[in-house]
Amino acid sequence: MKGGPWTPEEDAAIREGYARRLKYAVIGKRLGRPLSSVGNRAREMGLRRNRRPGEMAALVASGHTRGLNDCQMAREIGCSPGS
Repeated sequence: MKGGPWTPEEDAAIREGYARRLKYAVIGKRLGRPLSSVGNRAREMGLRRNRRPGEMAALVASGHTRGLNDCQMAREIGCSPGS
């Protein structure tokens, strides 16, 4: 996996992936970056996705299944705990 500073080309690929509603894993695979790094970079860039109906409930259920606590789930979906 690639590390280090993000390039303008990678930032553009993240923006394009967001516009196409690609998952972090898909964007990360294309860039050779870990899923978590892509999500973190997207948040740093101020990118936010509007959730589809039912998507948030599915994310929360998945988080509970994986044993995540509320704070961990909030970070994973790009929210602040308690918001």
